[in-house]
Amino acid sequence: MANIVNKLTHPEIVTAVAALLDDHKGEDTKILYIGGQSSYTDYFIITTAHSSVHLKSLTERIAAFLRKSDHAILYHSKAKDDSGWLLLDCGNFIVHVMDKEKRIFYELEKLCYPGPEIPYSSKSS
Repeated sequence: MANIVNKLTHPEIVTAVAALLDDHKGEDTKILYIGGQSSYTDYFIITTAHSSVHLKSLTERIAAFLRKSDHAILYHSKAKDDSGWLLLDCGNFIVHVMDKEKRIFYELEKLCYPGPEIPYSSKSS
């Protein structure tokens, strides 16, 4: 699998990350293209976790997947006292894993960049 993953292109790795989140029970996972409005990244991947343990587990799975694919992680936030929001900054895309309360409060889909949503598929779809 590592050989296949290493050959993923930029949009393919973004959709693979979203599919992995879905496959591990991330809720309401979305990919937003914000490249036309942002100077620091091209995509936001946003998902909701069911608990603080699930939130941490999802970010660890994504970090492991990205390490296997030799994709750089520029910043990986650490869990602090149930912050409810962890992220992975991967340069061309940023993964936001949030609990339901933070997702509703911040509404990144509406607040930050109302970019188009990118479709993807997962094993659980």
